[in-house]
Amino acid sequence: MVSGRPSGLPGVEGMIGLFINTLPVRVTCSAGDTAADVLRRVQEEALASQAYAYYPLHEIQARCTSVRS
Repeated sequence: MVSGRPSGLPGVEGMIGLFINTLPVRVTCSAGDTAADVLRRVQEEALASQAYAYYPLHEIQARCTSVRS
């Protein structure tokens, strides 16, 4: 790992600057859910999202048509 980035990232040794991995997260719960149920589900979803941890923020923003500033 290099500053939180995997060493397999092409050219990582020569990269400088601000690197922020922003992953949008929605948490939903039902009336019968316990806190443990919600936290377990959030953890599972967070682990599954790792495949997208290096998806460029500008591409995420471009695909978010319902939220515009």
